[in-house]
Amino acid sequence: MRSLYRSDLESVRIVDSLAGVDRAEWNALAGEQPFLRHEFLSALIETGCASARSGWLPQFVLLKRSGHLVGAMPLFAKNHSYGEYVFDWAWADAHERHGIDYYPKLVCAVPFTPVRGARLLAASPPDRNTLIRAALELARDFSSLHVEQSEPTTQTQSRLTVRRALLLYRFKRPASRIARVVFWLWILFALLSPIATVLDAFQDPRLIPGDLVALVAFVGWTVGLRYWAVSLDERTPTQDGRGSSDPTTTASTPGG
Repeated sequence: MRSLYRSDLESVRIVDSLAGVDRAEWNALAGEQPFLRHEFLSALIETGCASARSGWLPQFVLLKRSGHLVGAMPLFAKNHSYGEYVFDWAWADAHERHGIDYYPKLVCAVPFTPVRGARLLAASPPDRNTLIRAALELARDFSSLHVEQSEPTTQTQSRLTVRRALLLYRFKRPASRIARVVFWLWILFALLSPIATVLDAFQDPRLIPGDLVALVAFVGWTVGLRYWAVSLDERTPTQDGRGSSDPTTTASTPGG
């Protein structure tokens, strides 16, 4: 057992077994996810399927408040990539070619179970943020942190905003620069188009049908642009961790 944080009312610990974790409290956090239940994970650990010997060393993050479990994250330290159903051999090969150790890595997943579901087991966003900070702190001892087969919860889903769209890719890739230019053009056109329509109506009413067609085309274009941006957002993990539909999210961390 390793303690990452502790106060009079709250503590964050890392454990390598669920033997000392209250079954009812853990299952309450897991909800209707059968493969994250205390019984299933304990069976994997106790039978040696998920153990240090098999390359799946449990490193579960536990968040307790006033003695009660309010958050958990199923992490495993791994020295191989088997049993994940996510193929990261290219990452391992790239690390090896550059003389960097890829293993051990830190993985948040259900061993041998390619089933999507929540991986941050907590009821409130602040508690989920605490789990994330604890996982990142723990990941300093590993090459990377991988959250696999995860899906966003209802609280993490949100509508796309211009600000969020402008943050796509964090402006570090060519596509991000294109997205930024297109969105600024979109904003400029949105401001100028209604003004131009009103001015044309005063100068020549015969231009009104053409202007209305242009406005309809603008609306269709903006809708298409929105879904294009959403598709980028779904393929790319953003800074706040939302909107990624890729089954694997990899966060590079210092260390390793």
